[in-house]
Amino acid sequence: MSVACVVEAKDKLGEVPVWDVREQALYWVDIEGKLLQRLTPATGEVKRWTMPERIACFALRESGGLIVAFASGLAFYDLDSGEIEWIAKPEAHIPTNRFNEGKCDRKGRFWAGTMDDRLAEHTGALYRVDPDSTVHKVLDGIGISNSTVWSLANDAFYFADTLDGVLTTHHGHMPEIEFTSPTTAEGIWSMEDMLKWPKGSRIREMHGYGHYHETYEKVGGAWRIKTLKLTRLRNDRT
Repeated sequence: MSVACVVEAKDKLGEVPVWDVREQALYWVDIEGKLLQRLTPATGEVKRWTMPERIACFALRESGGLIVAFASGLAFYDLDSGEIEWIAKPEAHIPTNRFNEGKCDRKGRFWAGTMDDRLAEHTGALYRVDPDSTVHKVLDGIGISNSTVWSLANDAFYFADTLDGVLTTHHGHMPEIEFTSPTTAEGIWSMEDMLKWPKGSRIREMHGYGHYHETYEKVGGAWRIKTLKLTRLRNDRT
């Protein structure tokens, strides 16, 4: 295996490489440089967009443009005009937090997590933006959101907190769903998760078993998740 430098970008904090199949181009960000960048390998051209604040992560939209997690919140970004359409700023009340890692899943949902910019406290959280632009908090108590990955079978979600060096795996099973009205429902998913801490930690592994408790609401002819809560029945620690 050989490694070659394709762009001497001189980024302050280069992150989040995303390949655009339609354009045959590579996008990435320089978080601290407040830059979105695109390399077209066929020509070697590098285009840069300067952002009004730090850009943490993004995903390509089918309709064009991007969904972006800026430091302060979530937004749609038009690559041609530079127009920003804000979706939400869920942690405006925590000025020491910023968004960090994020990716889009196979269902077109954008997952993005926040972090304590001082690298000290577990004040971050993981959020999910659904295709209808609704925002849901999935996890909290996070130090630094990182490493968002799904299994090939799409039955497990991996997520790391690099303040603790903890890698987590969540495995959801078939739910039991009860319709409480023509437009509302409740569901319980049995789940299993695994958390692994780095060497030298007081705890090495935790294997949990429990349930996701969700409520659903039918809006505009489509079912959406309204609330989500995780409970564990058992934690095995080593």
